[in-house]
Amino acid sequence: MWVSNSFAQTITITSATPNPICPGSALNVSFSVSGGTLTGVYKVQLSNAAGLFTSPTDLVTTGTASPLSATLPSGTAAGANYKIRIVNSAPATTSGEVGITVSAAPAAAPTLTPAQATIDYCKDDTAVPLTATSLPSHTLKWYNPSDVASTTAYTPVTSAPGAFTYQVSQVNAAGCEGPKATITVNVAVPPLAVTLTPGQSAVTYCQHETATPLAATPASGHTLKWYNPAGASSTTAYTPVTTATGTFVYKVSQVSTTTGCEGPATDITVTIGAPAAPVLTLAQSTINYCKDAAASALTAAVLPGHTLKWYDAADTPSTTPYTPLTTTVGQVLYKVSQVSGTGCEGPKATITVNVNAIPVAVTLTPAQASVSFCKNATP
Repeated sequence: MWVSNSFAQTITITSATPNPICPGSALNVSFSVSGGTLTGVYKVQLSNAAGLFTSPTDLVTTGTASPLSATLPSGTAAGANYKIRIVNSAPATTSGEVGITVSAAPAAAPTLTPAQATIDYCKDDTAVPLTATSLPSHTLKWYNPSDVASTTAYTPVTSAPGAFTYQVSQVNAAGCEGPKATITVNVAVPPLAVTLTPGQSAVTYCQHETATPLAATPASGHTLKWYNPAGASSTTAYTPVTTATGTFVYKVSQVSTTTGCEGPATDITVTIGAPAAPVLTLAQSTINYCKDAAASALTAAVLPGHTLKWYDAADTPSTTPYTPLTTTVGQVLYKVSQVSGTGCEGPKATITVNVNAIPVAVTLTPAQASVSFCKNATP
């Protein structure tokens, strides 16, 4: 028990906790007063490292009665010979001295790599917990932008754009906390979707037609990112594949060259079309002529909005149906396809034209070739 008298009043310090104490921590000092009432302000004083009060440090003290809370300066050096005392101004009264031990705090903040110190996200990205490296036998203490402490690393919130400051310190085995390192988390706004012209957003090709790369124009300070129908991405525009008919969806987005954030993808619809072959009746698909007979123009049914394209035996195309030649005996193959309103030509249907030889004249004997009858005779 530590007692000091000033006039009739006595201040007795009954406890000081925690002890040992870390720099920057609050010391709870319990005491009792006897011999009268003290009406002045209470203050806790700290000696030098040798335990002398030749030039005491007035600690920031709160409280008007026991216990008092006094905060040690964060820069207090470690030592086992410190002492504290309580003083009151009215009447001037000083308590006895109590020894305390000040533990050493970590001298440095945790080590951060550049990638740990500055982290960039796009709005609504999935973030990962912050990281830092502590000294051996130390633990990390984390602080969010509201300065709320946690022993578990914070995972940045990316729901709102802006620059957010997190902090991290390290705590030694004595429970003393060192200085904080700052982690800046930047959350950027993604770019807008790419604006496409009608000719860029809907592209039509005929089957097997030679296609050209898709096109779009990024905003200033942005690059394009392309996606094929399978979901694979590329920084180079895709060239549609036209080997199969159907509707295929490609996509394009723009990426900020400043933040690396990617905007929403815009669809590009590529339609690969080809009409079916014309439908031929049996009479239209196989035609028989006698040599030198007068032939008619070929015919076939066509779909609405389509036209027919005709091919002779030499595969020469024509928009006018061919009239078969019958001057030579044999079989001749003609073909016909239909062309859509967009210019796509479908597969060809085959028309077989058979030109048959005319039979030779009947051979008659002289008796068959010239026959005489008497008038009114029965043949």
